Amino acid sequence: MKDKKIYSLLFVLSFMLSCTSSRVPVRTEVTKEALSSRVEATKFEEVNLVTSNGDTHKGKIVSLEGESIELRPFPYWNVELVRLHLDEIRTIKLVKKESRAAKGLASGFGWAFVIVGTIGGLSSTYNEDYEAALLGSAVLGGAGGLLGLLVGAFQDFTTKTKFEFTTMSKEEKERAIRKIMGVPVK
Repeated sequence: MKDKKIYSLLFVLSFMLSCTSSRVPVRTEVTKEALSSRVEATKFEEVNLVTSNGDTHKGKIVSLEGESIELRPFPYWNVELVRLHLDEIRTIKLVKKESRAAKGLASGFGWAFVIVGTIGGLSSTYNEDYEAALLGSAVLGGAGGLLGLLVGAFQDFTTKTKFEFTTMSKEEKERAIRKIMGVPVK
């Protein structure tokens, strides 16, 4: 009976770990605001923005209106918004704080470990069965973690994080800003 309590506790802790490392994507829809001339951001990605003068701004893009953006500079509170014309921007680089590969590893291991451990633990009757269930859940958890690591690394590799505005047309600049802001592209 004591072993079942330990496995139940491990199940709850593994489930909590996998829930904290998973992320539900936000679905954006075309709204009247997105079709107007002023577009408000739905995602507030932190960016490093370099202007044609060589000035560097660290902040979050708040809105796009016509051919200008509004940027809330770091530290984000008690500061005035910076308004920049799209032609003034040389590059925008997204600041990434976390790796999707690490999240994929944790989530893949957690889910596989919890599911296999639960099924194996509930169907076990002897101590040897519990050991086999724990070993099986660890092995399949490792395989799930490896798969999550590969998928996350692929996403990290294919996600564009730097936009060179000097080589873009007006439409490409607007599309890049909308993508950074999490707003659907027209």
